[in-house]
Amino acid sequence: MKTALFSIGLLICSIFCFVGLYFVIVNSGNSCDGWSKTPLLWFQIINISPIFCSIIGVALWYDHKRTGNRLTWMDQGALSAGFLALIVGGLFLAMIMSSMGQMGISLIAQ
Repeated sequence: MKTALFSIGLLICSIFCFVGLYFVIVNSGNSCDGWSKTPLLWFQIINISPIFCSIIGVALWYDHKRTGNRLTWMDQGALSAGFLALIVGGLFLAMIMSSMGQMGISLIAQ
């Protein structure tokens, strides 16, 4: 498979993550916790896109290792964008979990 397809897929996936984060910030508005007024669609995009970014990034890396080719500037940019989407998405989810804990919502059954 051409590595350019992996790079383009990774860039598209990271763009989805950043667009989702943008709409969460825009839609949160004046909510007391900063996230409860956001539609579920954007949370699903933020949850799923970093996972796809990591899968596509590993596939891109593995394909380059398998073929022995060097990373092009497009591949490096796509991996950087995917890594940034993974980090920012993870931090955002940690912030949401912390906010839920402060509100008394526990995800662990007691």
